[in-house]
Amino acid sequence: MTPNEYFNIEIRGASSSGGGRIPAMPVVTRLVSILHGIFRAHPDMFALAFPRMTTGEFRHPGHVVRVFAQSRDDLDLVHKDLSGNERIAGYVRTDYPKTVPEKFNGLWKEYRRYRIPGNGSRLGKCRDYRLKRAEELPFLRLVSKGNRNVFSFHIEEREGERVDNCQPDSYGFSVPSRAFALPVVQ
Repeated sequence: MTPNEYFNIEIRGASSSGGGRIPAMPVVTRLVSILHGIFRAHPDMFALAFPRMTTGEFRHPGHVVRVFAQSRDDLDLVHKDLSGNERIAGYVRTDYPKTVPEKFNGLWKEYRRYRIPGNGSRLGKCRDYRLKRAEELPFLRLVSKGNRNVFSFHIEEREGERVDNCQPDSYGFSVPSRAFALPVVQ
């Protein structure tokens, strides 16, 4: 997949901050869960970006989720599934798909899941460091469809470079063995 096309999914009536708005977190959590189901059914076709994400003391994934795909037809699959899903359709608004400029030379960002090893893991030595780092990263509380366990899904944003062949995981994220970045387009 090459990130040629994209569209934004915005939470209706929400913002990352400010009074008088609905909280975006529950809707973003549900949205990512639903997108995960769509992406699992169509592997390696979609990637996610969080253009309004903030880190640090006021960490938040933002109220906009951006979906990238190789073609508009691919994006139509996501749009069709979202608009037909009554659990999310009334809470989100999608904009018209846009094309990434062919010779885009702006910033590229990588979005990946930030994993924290369990207490019994062989990587337990770095657990304390990773827990401290995770305190600055936005996260979603998701439920595993397999074992019904609830887990924290931390989102890490890194600067990156263009890669022609992206192979996102089933959440639409980069993984260390198949790292890729997405264009920061307006």
